[in-house]
Amino acid sequence: MASFSFDPDWIKEELFESPELIDMFDEMGESVLTSAREIAGQYNRTGQFQASLRGAVFRASNGRPYYRVWSDDPAAYSIEFGTAKDAPHRVLGRAIGKWQTAAVHNGEVAEKRRNKRAVEKNIREWADRVRR
Repeated sequence: MASFSFDPDWIKEELFESPELIDMFDEMGESVLTSAREIAGQYNRTGQFQASLRGAVFRASNGRPYYRVWSDDPAAYSIEFGTAKDAPHRVLGRAIGKWQTAAVHNGEVAEKRRNKRAVEKNIREWADRVRR
């Protein structure tokens, strides 16, 4: 009698290594970075903060990709969260919120997410049938 064992972690590892997924994270992250630079231009007199904004795809300890946007400008914390004398500008926070409302629900990213969920559903259904 043949035996079959199913390892769901294998699918997760394959998905995390998928070039399409990495491209999706990079595309979403670049959208946030572009928005952050646009918003930063409104508040920074010297342009140093705006020029210091960077972004890249990283991997979490479980292998999951994520996109991080950051600034190495010494004034970044004060610009983002404010000081006793200056109100917070929330450049990065607003860029994320602006992107979420504009891109996640409409457009290519939303379509990719719907397709990804459909593929995941098909994989779960296939795995359930195989287990029976």
